[in-house]
Amino acid sequence: MKKILMIGNGFDLAHGLPTSYKNFLKFCEIINNFFLYQTVNAETANQNVENYFGEYTTIKQRLRKEFSTFVLEPSKNPFEILNKIADKAIQDFYKMICDNIWIKYFFYIEKSNKLQENWIDLEVEIFKVIQYFENTSKDNENSSVKELKFYLKDANSKKNYPEKSTEILEIDLRRMTRALEIYLTEFVEGIPLEEFHKKGYIEDIAPDYVLSFNYTDTYSRLYDTSNNVEYDYIHGYARYNNTESTNNMVLGISESLPDESKNKDLRFVTFKKYYQRIYKKTGNKYLSWLKDLENSIIRTEKQNLEIENHNKTLFAGPHPQNLKQQAKICKTDPIPKYELYILGHSLDVTDGDIIRRFLCCNNITTTIYYLDNGIDLKEKISNLIRIIGQDELISRTGDLETIKFKPIPSDS
Repeated sequence: MKKILMIGNGFDLAHGLPTSYKNFLKFCEIINNFFLYQTVNAETANQNVENYFGEYTTIKQRLRKEFSTFVLEPSKNPFEILNKIADKAIQDFYKMICDNIWIKYFFYIEKSNKLQENWIDLEVEIFKVIQYFENTSKDNENSSVKELKFYLKDANSKKNYPEKSTEILEIDLRRMTRALEIYLTEFVEGIPLEEFHKKGYIEDIAPDYVLSFNYTDTYSRLYDTSNNVEYDYIHGYARYNNTESTNNMVLGISESLPDESKNKDLRFVTFKKYYQRIYKKTGNKYLSWLKDLENSIIRTEKQNLEIENHNKTLFAGPHPQNLKQQAKICKTDPIPKYELYILGHSLDVTDGDIIRRFLCCNNITTTIYYLDNGIDLKEKISNLIRIIGQDELISRTGDLETIKFKPIPSDS
């Protein structure tokens, strides 16, 4: 029986890695403020590093090494300082976040305490912005959207506003995605393996396949010592040697338009996850896994039918009893099944098109791990209803028993 492990960002967080959007935004803020010499000096920058990344020795030491070499002067231009930075990753990172519309917007949202805890909450904010521009209706112009429009107008002051808004939003989303790639590959993945917290219950799964919605290779680095696991990084894979244009990380939203216009109004299609998966060629290995299961089921059913027909012929006609006893009766094989384990994924509808394919397969039994905090299970059940519907969920957690929930062990 083949096993599939499906993981989201909660997987990395469970291992103590600073991969939440808040970790990323805080890193952006530290770097941004360091170069904006008017608001912070080197001593303050070092203190910010200690406050927010103190437990991550490699990140702390790397940043402090650069910050401690500067005594910032109000007369200096940030790009004068940039050219003196020895760490190329910090240089590249700042170039991606400098005057970035989305970074400014999320700083504003974060300071307004309007962002929740998960990456999906950041995607929801992107969704609101895109939906506003698609509808161009004043009715859904909240204070956050007004703030973003201010940033756009400032960035586009020498151009025609808002005609260039789509282009600016698209370019800066690519820049922010590249900044995230640099952060993950150069800083998060620089944390030594001995600082990870390995989980026994994850080791016990021992999957044949890993379907990762993350950009990092945490499972591979920590658990796959034999290199026998096949991976599908459905949202892309972070590599430092990429560029803004070769980066293949998917960071976007689900479809925001109604059925009657989603195939016609393509002004903001580049922000949609399905488009990014196609354009960035992230692949869909998971479809071949499902196809292999389907083919093995067909082969087994065919073989079983042949075996049943063979067994019937053994007793057909007037054969002596001793011949019947000596005849070889073949046994049929059980229908193949896969086991799916979902860990650290919110099961939000933005990834519903992929999740649905697994959950609605009768030959896949699914175990969904949840935090036993009184909240996580409720949210996961609610999200599953949005993905497969209440009738399907009731059936699969009841009569069919293909979906079950399991609390994450408390000692993990």
